[in-house]
Order: sequence, then structure tokens, then C-alpha cells
Amino acid sequence: YNLIPVGALQTVRTNPRTDVPQLDVQGDVKVASFNVLNYFNGPNFPTSRGADSEDEFARQQAKTVAAIVAMDADVLGLVEIENDGYGSDSAIASLVNSVNAELGSDVYSYVALESLLGGDEIAVGIIYKPATVTPQGAAVTSSEAPFDYGNRQPLLQTFSVNSNSEAFTLAVNHFKSKGSCGSATGNDADLGDGQGCWNELRTQAALGLTALVQNSEGLSDRVIVMGDLNAYAKEDPILALEDAGYSNLVNLFHGESAYSYSFGGEMGYLDHALSSSTLTEYVVDATVWHINADEPRVFDYNVEFKSETQLSSYYGADAYRSSDHDPVVVVLNFPEEVIVGDFDGDNDVDYNDIMAFYQLFLQGQATAESYDFNGDGQISFFDIQALMAMCTRANCAIYF
Repeated sequence: YNLIPVGALQTVRTNPRTDVPQLDVQGDVKVASFNVLNYFNGPNFPTSRGADSEDEFARQQAKTVAAIVAMDADVLGLVEIENDGYGSDSAIASLVNSVNAELGSDVYSYVALESLLGGDEIAVGIIYKPATVTPQGAAVTSSEAPFDYGNRQPLLQTFSVNSNSEAFTLAVNHFKSKGSCGSATGNDADLGDGQGCWNELRTQAALGLTALVQNSEGLSDRVIVMGDLNAYAKEDPILALEDAGYSNLVNLFHGESAYSYSFGGEMGYLDHALSSSTLTEYVVDATVWHINADEPRVFDYNVEFKSETQLSSYYGADAYRSSDHDPVVVVLNFPEEVIVGDFDGDNDVDYNDIMAFYQLFLQGQATAESYDFNGDGQISFFDIQALMAMCTRANCAIYF
């Protein structure tokens, strides 16, 4: 069918592209995660995943680099990068070198292990700005169940913020996908509840990750879990992390309409940022940068099934459709003096702080002792009233 307009079209742009992630608050450190969609740097093409030729790889690399440069994260967790070690010819070294070349100096470095991160073809990784943060201690991972099959090995690294010596741990992850259902049995089979196959394995990964955090030495108690968890916001793996005291930051800052991924025309987010109860008070902003989920696949780096005109007119060496997942960006701020009830780190208690606590309370995530604002030993609606009484702006109460 053809749609033939009989008059002038009236259009309204409701979702324009943005050059950089839209953040309302600045802080001490910007932490992000990005699924780089099978970034394999060869040298022989086609590789088992990713680009089929050197020309395709150059197109892919230009888009990936453009996204990372525009994101300007101080610490960035990578997902779906080639698991080929950490030498000078590795995929992560290639990516960091390309980003630094674009920036004109050695802005980024990367976390390196002594061996491959598991036996999967793809892995997670971490790059960071040495001018802003310094790694503290050795990176932590696990190859034991549930990270021995399906779920890729997580990577946990503690960083100290150079400006104030405050520490936090980034845990970047890639849980088992909802594909390859033929070999899924028992509770891992698709049970028809909307969570797809391998849901139990992903839930075990969430529980295994919290146990790894608790049982590993040298990590900060302020932990942010990020990456492609291959589970939507209300599925069991995410609920398991919330039950363990982690706050869903994408939901906290953007609500139920948030998304980072499109599948079959349906939108949701598989890419997450969840903070431990000891870190949540230092999270001042979070966003999903919509550079991929909204973009048609025809704009990607691939050259198949495109005419010469389309290869040039559809492609841009920019961030858009650099992947099929949107990056998630979180801002952390560690003020010299923490004001009780100041959730957004702007050194006062106002309407935004009350609403932030209210959302945590409704979601059952306000469980830490620090949320007991009235000091009665329990977290209840009376703590919302106590927080309102602490408000440093006169108009707080009119919203309730």
C-alpha cells in the first residue's frame, strides 16, 4: 500500500535528537554503561560477531567513538565488547586509543585483568578518566555459577574520586539473553509469564551478584550495578536486586515510561542502573540517552542491502544508531557536608527531595536506617511528614 497525502502535512517533533545526554545536575563523577553491539576489531574480517569487513568496522568504530566522546562519562561500563584480552591489539585497547585520538590526548584508560574475562566471545569492560578517578585495589569477578554459563562474568572495580577521595564500586554486567530458548528447560523455559526463557538463570545472576558484592574484600559499600541485564523493570532479576536494597535509578528519575530498547515495536529498558542503599543518597541525576532505540536500523554501520546512495545518505559518523541499546548515565555527588534528606545533592531539602523519598517509599526501597527521619525505628508515612518538616524552602508543604 502507498499512503498518498492530499494536502500539506503538519508535523510536530516531540522527540528530537540531542547532541549529549540531558542532565539537570552536575556532580563529582559521571558513571555510565553502554552496550557497544559486538565491537570486534579484527584484524581478520569477517569476525564471529560485529563488522563483516574492515570498511564496516571503520563505520562502526566512528559511531561508537562519537557516542563515547559525547557521553563524556568519567567511568564507563562497556557491554558486548570482544573478549580478546587487554593487550595493545585488543578490542578495548583499540576503542580507548580511538577515543583518545578523537579527543586529542590520553583522556581515557581501561581496567585490565591478567586473563580473559570468561570463555564467552563477548565480555564486559570498564574505561575511565584517570584525571577524575583512580582505581582502588584489584578488579573483582567470578567464574562460578551462575556466571559459568549464559551469564557473562561481571566486572567490579572500586574507584576513588580524585577531588575528595570518596569511593564507590561499579559492577558492570551482561545477564543471559532471552534468546536460544530451545535448550532452556524447567524454570528456565519460557513459562508464558512475559519474562521469556532463561528468567531463572538471570535471577540467579542477580542474587549471585549481590552475594559477590557482600563476600568480596576491598570493595566500597557504595555500589552501582549497571549494564544490560536482559530483564525489564518489573521482571524477577530486577525485583531481586531491589529486594536486596538496590534502588532502580532509571525508574526513580524517569518513571514507568522509561525505555532504552525497542523489540518488535515495544519499548522498555533492559539497560539498568541500580544503587545500593548506601549510595542512593549521593545519586543526583540519571538519564537514558536515546541515540539508538528510537533510530531505525537502516541508519546503522552495516552495508548490506543498501544502494550506493543509501550507504552515504543514511550513514553518519555520529552517535545515532551506534548500537541497538541506549546508554544509561548517572551523576554522583559527594558533598563535603551531607544534609539529611538532601537526595539530589543541591545542599537543601526541597520538593524534589520529598518526591524522591516518596517514590522510594512507594516502591518499598526506603529500607535503610538513614530514611528514618522521625527516629521512631521504622520507615513509614510519618517519615515523609518528618522530611517535609525539614524542608528548607517555604513552599514544600503545599504539594501534599
